[in-house]
This record gives sequence, C-alpha cells and structure tokens, in this order.
Amino acid sequence: MGRIGRRLVSISIVGLLAACGTGEEKIVKQAEEVLEEKLNQEPQEATREYGEMMLYLPNNADIQKSAEKEYRVTYEGQIYALSLNNKQTEAEANMNIQETQPLIAEVREGEKGYLIIAPFEKDSYEVKVGFEETTMTTVLPMEDIHEQSRLMFDIVQSIEEHNFITTH
Repeated sequence: MGRIGRRLVSISIVGLLAACGTGEEKIVKQAEEVLEEKLNQEPQEATREYGEMMLYLPNNADIQKSAEKEYRVTYEGQIYALSLNNKQTEAEANMNIQETQPLIAEVREGEKGYLIIAPFEKDSYEVKVGFEETTMTTVLPMEDIHEQSRLMFDIVQSIEEHNFITTH
C-alpha cells in the first residue's frame, strides 16, 4: 500500500520517548504491518451463526451476548469484547480500559480500519481493533499482540449482520 495517493495511513505514536524500549518500537512496526495486511485481504469465511449475524470464529471459541450488539468472545482462555457499533461498550468499560493512558500505537486507514495499543497494567497492553463499525478489544502481554491482533481482525472483518424475516 502506498503512503501517498489514494490511501493515506495515518500513524500517531504517543508516549514513545527515548527511554522506551525496543519492544514497544517493535509493536508499532508490527501494528502497521498487521493493519496493512488485514485491510488488503479478503474477509475470513464465516464459520458460525449467532443470533442475527454470521462470523468467523476459531473452532474452540465461545461467544455470548452481553448487551444489545455487544458480545463476549472467549478463546484459549483469552476474553475479547466485541461490539457491532462504534461506541465504547459496557463490556469494554468492565475490562477497565483507561482512555487516559498514553498510547503506544494508533494506526488508522481513514475510517475503514484501525489498531490501537495502549499500556494497561504491569506488562500488559489494551489492544483494540476496528473495522468499519465493528470493534474488538482485549488485554494482552506484549508477546501476544501481533498474533492476537491478526485474529481479532479476522473476526471483525468477517461479521455479516442479517435481518432474518420469518413467515408463517
């Protein structure tokens, strides 16, 4: 993807001071790579129907509705907050996400997709991916951010909402 022309990737790096380690610098580079890769790929094929939506979920993943258009996805012991609208959800608030924290990386491509990484507690980071009006948020150790953010994009990009009409 070209940085000049019809696609503009905006990158905000806040809180990366000279004292920050190379680990956080690596996160920023990986965030750029994940966003570019995922926005250029075809969405994963939906593997599960849940309510009025179809979405891709790994085989052992579990999904539960937590509020209107808000879901809790659990996969391999990791909990994700999934929202089908662009507002901060109750599920995210319950995960103690603090928007006042300095960001490690915020990578966006227009209004289509983004990846935000911010410090959370000790050696963990809040990771939030968004695609169109769907967001997914979790808290991860640094070493899991790259792989898990890729999975999160696969899930949010795959979601198809349907209005099922029942006739009698």
